Parts: sequence; structure tokens; C-alpha cells
Amino acid sequence: MRNLSLAKAIRKASDKHMEKESGEILKNITARLYRRGEIVFKEDDASDGLVYFILAGRAAVLKRIGGKEKVIHTLQPNDIFGEVALLTSGARIATIMAESEELKVACFDGTSFLREARSNPKFARKLTVAALTVMERIEERAFQDDGHPTVAGDLLREYEQLMSPLRAGNLRIQDLLYRSTIKTLQKDSTIFREGQENDSFTYLLLMGEVVAETKRNGQNVECMKFREGEWLGETALLHKMTRRYTLRVTSQQAKILFLDRDIFFKMMELDPELLFNVFKTFILHLRYIEKGAHIPSDG
Repeated sequence: MRNLSLAKAIRKASDKHMEKESGEILKNITARLYRRGEIVFKEDDASDGLVYFILAGRAAVLKRIGGKEKVIHTLQPNDIFGEVALLTSGARIATIMAESEELKVACFDGTSFLREARSNPKFARKLTVAALTVMERIEERAFQDDGHPTVAGDLLREYEQLMSPLRAGNLRIQDLLYRSTIKTLQKDSTIFREGQENDSFTYLLLMGEVVAETKRNGQNVECMKFREGEWLGETALLHKMTRRYTLRVTSQQAKILFLDRDIFFKMMELDPELLFNVFKTFILHLRYIEKGAHIPSDG
């Protein structure tokens, strides 16, 4: 592995489009180069607090399964990995190895993320989209073949502990509102339904409680609970798709902020600290969907 100056990393990039993008966006974040077979980090390594964004090349994700190390996924340019380091200092939960002849990554911690977001929101947006792309992939795997994630019991308590400090930060978006919709919904109202084509909206729960549920064998199965200060239906920010679950109000009332894609990203550009808080919330959601569905993790 070698640390690269940004200019050198760009010159060595094999993908011309990614080369152009990298030159436009990277100012405060270190670039690194790995050769085929080199390890970025190993499963159970102590976390160094860094998150990685692939500029060029491919990386294999390996997990020990049944006493043997197996490749469970391949990461491509614009993918993000190791993102759980922004939430907890625990050990790495997978091994990442350079699979292509060269793997070029940008690595950052929370401080460098904020510096980059302040100087160039374009990169922060790319990272947010990368996290949402991982979430979409995890959701697809979690709900395939009539499966569903279940975040309950000790797993829910662990999730709540990590989510608690993020709630107030997410609610600060109300200070930036200039064009959006806030609705008050009654108990058992639905925000959207499983199988419904999305409307490019994401939602912030301002007050009340909501549950995500899916229908299995004719019965509604609860997947996850949400409380005020949490984002809902985030993957609609990527592109049109059908919703994989139903969101239903379980409190007597719930107050919900509706934000479309354009307004969401515009607001994030106005406040890098808010964007970082939202970014960590998205990572937390994808990690616990993954855990609840018992899917091997990338990070």
C-alpha cells in the first residue's frame, strides 16, 4: 500500500471518467494505492476510524465462514466500505483485499469528511449516494426470497444507543426549511406501502413512532421501529423503484416532514454538519438492516 498525492493518484487512474471526477472533488482527503492481493484491513483488526471510497479498481470482501475465508462480495468504483468506523471504534467485521491490478481509494475520518463537505459539497453528496447505494443493496438482499430483517430485542437496544445522539442533529433540518411539506398522520395511517412505486421522497419523523413491516404468508411482519429524529425511506433518493416494505404510524399521531430529492441535497449542501449527521444515520440504518437479516457485512 502507498499513500499518494492527489495529483499522482489522478495521473495513475485507469478510468478516465473517474480520473476527471477525482480531480474535481478531492482536496482534503488522502488517496491510497493497493496492488492486487494487498489487504486494506483484516476481519477483527482494530478500527483506525477510517472510511474508504473506491476511486478506481475492485476490492473483494472476505468473511470467515465455517472456518474458511470466503469472498462474499466485490466492491466497485464509487462504492464505500468500512463505514461503520464512523459510528463505533469496534473491530473490523470483514477483510478487504485489492482484487484488480490496482485499487485506488480515498480514505477519511469524520474530521476530513467535514472539511471536504465545507470546501466542496459535491464530494459529500457522492459519499452520501454511495452509502444509499449500499443500503439499497442490503435491502434487496434482506427482502429477497420472502426474507425480512428483524431489529428487535438486544439488537434494537444496541441500535437505539447509537441512534440517540443523532436524533437532535437530524431535527435541525427544520431550521433550514424554505419549501417542504409537513403532515400530521393518525394512528395506522401509512406513509407508503410495500410494492408502491416510490415518489422520490424521503421522510423525517418529527414526532411520534412508525414501524416498517412487510407481508409474509398473509401476515404483517414487523421489521423495525422508528422514533422522532429518524429518516425513513432513504433509498428513494437514488432513483425510482418499488418500496420493499410498508411504513405505518403506531403512535396516536405522527408529524412527518416530506422532502424530495432536490430539496434534500440542496439542504445538505447548506449545512455540512447536518449532512454528516444524516450520513451517519444512513450508515446506522443499513448496518442494522444487515444485522437484522443476518447478512455478512462489508465493513
